Parts: sequence; C-alpha cells; structure tokens
Amino acid sequence: MKEGDPIAYVIDLSKIKVIFKIPENLWRNTRKASKAFLILPNGIEKEAEITYISSSANKNTHTYDAELTLPNENLAIPQGRSVQAKLYLETTVANKIPHQALTLNEQGKIGVKLLTRENIVQFYPVSMLRSESSFAWIKGLPKKKTQLIINGQEYVTDGQKVFSKIKEK
Repeated sequence: MKEGDPIAYVIDLSKIKVIFKIPENLWRNTRKASKAFLILPNGIEKEAEITYISSSANKNTHTYDAELTLPNENLAIPQGRSVQAKLYLETTVANKIPHQALTLNEQGKIGVKLLTRENIVQFYPVSMLRSESSFAWIKGLPKKKTQLIINGQEYVTDGQKVFSKIKEK
C-alpha cells in the first residue's frame, strides 16, 4: 500500500439512496410529483422521498439526474441492489389528435382550428405534450364538446363562417 490509499470504506445503510435518470419531457412534472415508491426485487413497495432533481440535463442523453431516499429499517435492503421507481406525477387533461389537425396562426403559435356553434372558425392555441408517429397529445382544448377541423383547416381563416354537415345533438 502507498500513503493515501484507502484502507476501508464505511457504508451507512440506515438510509438508502436510489439514483435514477428523468427524461427531459417529464422533468417539470417530476419536480411536482406528489409521491414516490420503490419496488424492491421481492415485490414489496416502499414509500420514498424525492431528495434531489438536477436543474441541468446531460447534454448527450438529455436526461436529468435525480435521487430518492428512504429509511432502511432493519438494514433489510443491501447496498447495490437494483429496484424500480414509481412516481406519481402531476396529472393533466390531454387530447390525442392527428398531426394534420395542428396549425400555426399569424404569430407562429401552435394550435388547432375549431368550429363554434354558429359554424365560425376559431383558432385555439394548444400546448403539445408528446408526439407519436401519427398522433400528437395536446392540452388546452376547451372542456366542452367541440368540433375540431382535421382536414382542410389550411383553407379556412379565423373568424370565417363555414358550412358544416355535422349536426349537433
């Protein structure tokens, strides 16, 4: 051994720290997560506390470092075990729409065109939560029943009256 070489490591297992990565699209909701649980290899779930979430993402993976901590009663969880983490994120109402229903207004804001009860075209700004191969998950549509223009919205303008074959019940 040389001078300065470690001769022992002290491991405190009274609390367990679990380190994991958060994808960039879940970072904001994870910061507001209400509960976190760890699922141990034997299937038992233990409640954990979110003790750290990084403010900057890894530039290569676009993920954020995070840590969960939980008490380790009776030192039941050994160091180095793999576990699953389950976080209850903030919920939001979202709508799944085809990509072709999305459009931009004159200011470059993303949205959709809806029809009012009087068949007037109305641009409605939305936020895109996630994009899939042929659909997008958006939030921001009105909670009431609406008619979404999916095909031909590029041929009508905000405020224009149009003819609709759809009869409201």
